[in-house]
Amino acid sequence: MPKPSTQTDKSDTRAKNLISVDMNKSISEAEASKTIPNFSHIRKNNPSGYILRTNLTEKTGGLLRGRTEANRDSLGIGIPGRITIGKRKVAYPVEEVVRYLQSKITVHSEST
Repeated sequence: MPKPSTQTDKSDTRAKNLISVDMNKSISEAEASKTIPNFSHIRKNNPSGYILRTNLTEKTGGLLRGRTEANRDSLGIGIPGRITIGKRKVAYPVEEVVRYLQSKITVHSEST
C-alpha cells in the first residue's frame, strides 16, 4: 500500500533533482538554464530599465540590499553600470542587476 505524499517527499525529490544536476560536471546549456533562474520578473517589473539603489530590496525580492550595494560600490566590486542622478540618487541598469544576481548563484549538493 503506497504511503500518502507529503511536503517532505516533494522537497526530497526536488533536492535529488538538483543534486543530480550538480554532480554531472558537463551539463548542457539547456539544463543549466533550468537550474539557474533567469529573473525575468525583475526585467518585467522594471520597464524604465533602471532600479534605484533604495528600491533594490523591494525590486529583487530581498536578494539584494541597497546599503550593501553602496558598500560594494565604494570598494569597487558593486553592480557595474551604475548611474548617479543629482548628488544622491544612484540607479543600476536592470540587465546588470540580473547578470550580477546570476553570477552569484551557486548550486549546492547534499553532503553524505
